[in-house]
Amino acid sequence: MSDNATAPVSTSECPICLDDLKNPVSTPCGHLSCEECLNKHIEGSADPYKSTCPTCREDFPIVTPDLARVPDKYKPFVNPSIRRVYIPGGDNATNELKQELDGLYARIAKLTLEKEQMAQRNKDTADALDRFRQGEKDARSQAKAAKREVEVMRRNADGLRHEIQTMSKHLRDRDILLGQSTAEANSNRNKYEEMKGKYHGLKARFVP
Repeated sequence: MSDNATAPVSTSECPICLDDLKNPVSTPCGHLSCEECLNKHIEGSADPYKSTCPTCREDFPIVTPDLARVPDKYKPFVNPSIRRVYIPGGDNATNELKQELDGLYARIAKLTLEKEQMAQRNKDTADALDRFRQGEKDARSQAKAAKREVEVMRRNADGLRHEIQTMSKHLRDRDILLGQSTAEANSNRNKYEEMKGKYHGLKARFVP
């Protein structure tokens, strides 16, 4: 191991870009770098199987064995060479995390409220659809009842029409009979007047 491993190392500055750590990751020796910077450092390594720590120059493997070929009893001991780390940033970082957490809670509450509102809208829509279907069913029943009433009225109208036709025929027959009776009555009246005239004529001749 290089002597640099024992030297004080900054936990907020990347040894590669010399800027504040962004998405810090740790090498097996415990030194920190930006994830992007370390990836570029590894890509520039001459050895395809290992690289060196940019801080202490200690070698570390960059090839992870295929876990499918590793016996189960050894899998817990197989760890990636590069690990993401979280560096506490004091009160400011805590406050930022708290604010972020509060924002997430607020977002969850908002989404929960929107979910409840959507569920209520869905229920209202389902209820309205049920009412519409019931109204449609009632309207169809009323239409069928009205159709039956129309059929009854049509049959009644046909019956009345038949009765009117029958009565009209009876009236015509009666008028014919009345006409015949009137003609006969007039003929009898004429005969009566004629006989009455003859009677008065005979009476005038024979009665002094």
